[in-house]
Amino acid sequence: MKKVSILLILFLESIINLNSKYYLLKIFLEQENDYQKLLSLNLDMESATYGKSEITIIVNEYEKEMIAENGFKFEPLIEDYEKHLEMKIKENVDKFKEDNLQAFEYGSMGGFYTLEEIYQQFNKLSNNPYFVEKQEIGYSWEKNPIIAYCFGSRDNNKPEVLITALHHSREPATVTTIVYFLQNLLEKAKNGDDEAVYLLENRRIWIIPVLNPDGYLYNQKSYPNGGGLWRKNRRPISQTDTGVDLNRNYGPYEFWNANNNGSSTNPKNETYRGPAPFSEPEITALRNFCFKRNFRLALNFHTYGGMLIYPYSALPFETPDSIWYRSFGAYLQPITSYYFGTDVQTVGYPTRGSSDDWFYTPDSTKGKILAFSPEASFQFDGFWPKKERILPIAKENYPLILNFLWSVEANIRLWDYFYNFDTTRKIGFLQLEFANIGLENSTNSTQVRIYSNSSDYSLDTIFELPPLQSAERFYKSIQLPIPNETFKNGSEIEFTVSVIHNNLVRKDTIKLTLYEYQIVDLKDSTLWDFSLGKWGYEILNDSNYILLCDSPYYNYKDSLDNYLVFRAPYRLGANNFELELTSRWAIEPFYDYAKVEISTNNGRDWTPLRFKRSTIASGNQYGKQKLGEFGFAGYIRFWNTQTLSLKEFLWKEILLRLSVLSDRAKNSAGWDIKDIKLRKFPNISFQNYVSTPKPINKLFLFSQGKFLQSIELTENIQIYELAIWDILGRKVFTQNYPEPNSTIYLQGITDGVYFLRLSTNEGYKNFKILVK
Repeated sequence: MKKVSILLILFLESIINLNSKYYLLKIFLEQENDYQKLLSLNLDMESATYGKSEITIIVNEYEKEMIAENGFKFEPLIEDYEKHLEMKIKENVDKFKEDNLQAFEYGSMGGFYTLEEIYQQFNKLSNNPYFVEKQEIGYSWEKNPIIAYCFGSRDNNKPEVLITALHHSREPATVTTIVYFLQNLLEKAKNGDDEAVYLLENRRIWIIPVLNPDGYLYNQKSYPNGGGLWRKNRRPISQTDTGVDLNRNYGPYEFWNANNNGSSTNPKNETYRGPAPFSEPEITALRNFCFKRNFRLALNFHTYGGMLIYPYSALPFETPDSIWYRSFGAYLQPITSYYFGTDVQTVGYPTRGSSDDWFYTPDSTKGKILAFSPEASFQFDGFWPKKERILPIAKENYPLILNFLWSVEANIRLWDYFYNFDTTRKIGFLQLEFANIGLENSTNSTQVRIYSNSSDYSLDTIFELPPLQSAERFYKSIQLPIPNETFKNGSEIEFTVSVIHNNLVRKDTIKLTLYEYQIVDLKDSTLWDFSLGKWGYEILNDSNYILLCDSPYYNYKDSLDNYLVFRAPYRLGANNFELELTSRWAIEPFYDYAKVEISTNNGRDWTPLRFKRSTIASGNQYGKQKLGEFGFAGYIRFWNTQTLSLKEFLWKEILLRLSVLSDRAKNSAGWDIKDIKLRKFPNISFQNYVSTPKPINKLFLFSQGKFLQSIELTENIQIYELAIWDILGRKVFTQNYPEPNSTIYLQGITDGVYFLRLSTNEGYKNFKILVK
């Protein structure tokens, strides 16, 4: 009898786990509507890569049969993807050499932690004066506890934030990333680091490291060395079906049931949403826990892709807080190289019943919680990254989590910076842009100190920023002193920018190439061969400003390699050269790419240049982003200026190439270049160097073909934006970076009284104007 019972249990387990075998399939798209048809099958598209007429994707046994039943042709690339991953992980672990200087402790599952090891790590971290408490907030289907840990202040009135991991049990890098962050924050506080101490004394940081213990334990038991691909929880549904996708099980009902194919109603699918919102004990436990707390921000970690995703996921538009979300994402983009946006703007498809939509939506039991879902790590990492990538992934996300903790209140950061030289006055200016990327308005002024770290150049200056509203930016221009006579023109100088807010000093290090340069305007059409692509010029809005564009007035085309190349080589003969680029772009993430490339052998080989806002190429086999390259992609729709040193190419003849490369589907507005210039730093002496005074600045306003008035400005003013409001408070006109002593044509403004505001390096300047 006992033998029969054991055989019955084994038989039932084999039936229940029928859909747990995973395949890597190449699915062929032969008809025009095949992609939409495939989306309607509610597959987990997170693992999908898109080719010219095919998609490669990880699917389970049932999904493989369903794809065949719907008439798709496919080729199994790997028959058992979990065993394939297990073998690859073992090969990698055998080769891995651990850095003994790193205090980070790896786990036994391909470098990742088992469930027991996760809790062991948190027990070690809890042996710290900044550990507050541990709570079992509920239980999973298989009665495993769901544990929340609190670190930071014991004062319940301090701001509370939430960080979660392992909604999906095949994403182990979410936990190692959080452990690394917490370990380092606590260690820094122990060593007296002011920032770490401030955050731990002024935040209550709640962490749920394992939201899906059953699924994680299932992967661990199935593949103890790593590689398990079970995604859902382990809810028993029928004799053949198990599991609900926890990140499709959130309410409210109208989001859970949104008409967008963002989850599956079939329990055999990886994205099965469950029978109702909050049907799963794991998500109910989290919901009830949130009811008892006062969270302002939530960070729900996932892998993979290199993205920072925010609401809405179920709706085809952004939230009323989109300005703040964009501000936070845009600040972190050059630091992490992560794309930012909604689901559709990042992963390329909508979801429903996801965590962030529920967190964001207030109801009778909780307020609005602004939430993000970072997709930590990049596409080439996959669900089970190599062991040598565990620590780099954690480090990539350290500044993200740090600024997340800061941003529950005002968070004043150095947003951007660049150096300009006034060729008329022969004076250099450091242009600084600060932003409040926190939720709260700052109520006090912020002190900023900038000083040189080089003995070759002297600067030490202090100024104050006014109180900034959430997501507000402030521009500051600093006149830089003329260097001493020993200074080599075109030298790179390192500066420290200290932002002093809430009596705490936070420092950024920046590098700038100084001092006098000459401009070579590369927008000149005679420099380029336009015969190789679709590049051209267009007029910016209703102004007279001319843009260089890859696809003037239209979206770029699919399946196009669109190049613009120098007609003839240019010799970089001077102390130094920089490339200055002012542009904006809307380029499909992961697949399409915009690049600036350089060649030193007359075009036989090209090297992509890496600017501050360049993204790391996905390496997608079907896209145009080749692994190891850098370029522009995603949706950066604000003008930004970037400079790049070309010192490694000095005294060589170079060609430059601009390119927008697109795959077979999903195009966008493309790449608009406002300015592209070479900065040439000649060999000059500063022994008798004299600057030239500049006359008083004026702006001349015209409307409906008539002169209205002139506005007189101070000598050193730098104007960043001119905006006009009507008497009802509606913004009716704006122009970025108007030049002093220029004419402004006010388009589309009728007769009446208006208010004009200039955003300048000296703060805001307000004027009243009359149009008649």
